[in-house]
This record gives sequence, C-alpha cells and structure tokens, in this order.
Amino acid sequence: MRRSTLASLAVTATVASLPAAALAQADAPTTVPSLELKGAYAFVDSYPPGHSQYAAVVFRTAGELPRRFDGMIRAGGRLDDTGGSVGSVRGAHGKASHCYTFLAKLTYGRIAGPRGGSARIGSRHAVTVSARGTRGDLQESIRVTLRKKRAGDRSGKPLGC
Repeated sequence: MRRSTLASLAVTATVASLPAAALAQADAPTTVPSLELKGAYAFVDSYPPGHSQYAAVVFRTAGELPRRFDGMIRAGGRLDDTGGSVGSVRGAHGKASHCYTFLAKLTYGRIAGPRGGSARIGSRHAVTVSARGTRGDLQESIRVTLRKKRAGDRSGKPLGC
C-alpha cells in the first residue's frame, strides 16, 4: 500500500472511534447545583521560573467543579477581575480533590486588568470563582491576602490538599 492510503486509513479509523468516546464522556456532569468556597490563598510566583510574575491563587471547594465533555474544568477564577481558566492542583498523594488553581498576571507591581490594584505583599484582593450551575452561572467570592511563596503552595498544602 502507498503511504497516502495508509494515512487516510488511519484518519478514517480515528474519526470512526470519536463518537464512541464522545458518548462515554457525555454522561459526565457538566453543571453543579451549588458552589461553595472552603478556603483560598494567593502568592506571588513567576512562571516559567524567572520570567513573568503572576499571582497564583489556590482555592478549595465543598464539591467538585463541573467538567466539559473532554475532561477540562468548566469554571473560571478571577483576582480583582483578572484571571482565567481553572486547573486542578496536584496534592500530596498525586491528585487533590476539590482543590484548584489559576493565575493572574502582574504588571509593574499591579494586577493586570481594569480593576487591578497594587500587588504588594500583604495587599488584600477579592477572589471570585464562577462555574456553570444547573440553573445558570454560579459565583462565589472570598478575600485573600497576597503573600510570598512558601514550600507546598503549588500543591495546596495550606488548604490540606
């Protein structure tokens, strides 16, 4: 067989297997009935190390956040209205349940964005987490104090993750 024929057969086999995988993920819950924050903290970090500075926010929820059909978390986080996608935190035992993180960019000592305040150590900020609920979007807010990075912060150790 020619190379182009093998490549087209591989693509056809891959496309044929997609609907079965999509149907298996369709049963995963994509919404939550409620959203409750159990705790949060924020620390200054650079990502990748040595480059741009960010405020890393780690928070814990009472229940698991919803996921999309492909496994991505269907929620967002904001620090003074600046933020983005939420990711899972790897805890002490490999994977922490109900612990999540997001990053907010720091620019010239301030949180980037329209309402971004001073990003000095000890400054207080509002953390807002939003997720898709069964009856519309849900939001929960909590106040955090920006602090220096400590050992175990990325893994959620202060929250027991």
